[in-house]
Amino acid sequence: MIKKAKMNLLYSLVLLLSSSSAFAAFVDYPVPPEYSFTGSLDVFDTSGVSIAGPSAINFYPASGDFTLTYLDAPAVGYDSSVFTNPGTYSFNSTPDINFPSEVISMTVGAGQIGLRTFVEWNANIFDILTVWDVTTSGDTTLLTATDMDNDGIRGYKMVSGPYAGLNVTIDATIVTPIPAAVWMFGSGLIALAGFARRKARY
Repeated sequence: MIKKAKMNLLYSLVLLLSSSSAFAAFVDYPVPPEYSFTGSLDVFDTSGVSIAGPSAINFYPASGDFTLTYLDAPAVGYDSSVFTNPGTYSFNSTPDINFPSEVISMTVGAGQIGLRTFVEWNANIFDILTVWDVTTSGDTTLLTATDMDNDGIRGYKMVSGPYAGLNVTIDATIVTPIPAAVWMFGSGLIALAGFARRKARY
């Protein structure tokens, strides 16, 4: 009976160490480079219909800069600024031949993250703002774009570029790596459990 109780305790420790809840998930910027940081970008028309479907984003963890391909044209998000403190942030938009500069803003609430980035795509440079709701489950953190202007469509209504007046939505997922020490300790416990089981048979 005592051997069985010890075995159950050992297996419980192995399960705990091999589960995603055994280590903390990402909660703040900057994202360490060893973390998995991926996402998608989508553009919606005024009725909330996606123009081309979501495009995968490759993020640079530390900065929030990114690359992607949208409608077969490469795009780069650069000089990104990340805001983790609650407040309203205002900027002058990037002017182009068709759209003069104007003041754009975003409000970041408690438990949210804001992103301001410049995007170069198809010979255009324009601003994108994003306010993310942050939810964490185990080793995965979801950054979900909010409806910034309460028009029923998530994301930011662009003020310049080829899709001015339409909403761009960026979502992201961050996965925390399992520390090597946890894998080693967990492997050691599994080996120990196997040894204890064989010993119990004799």
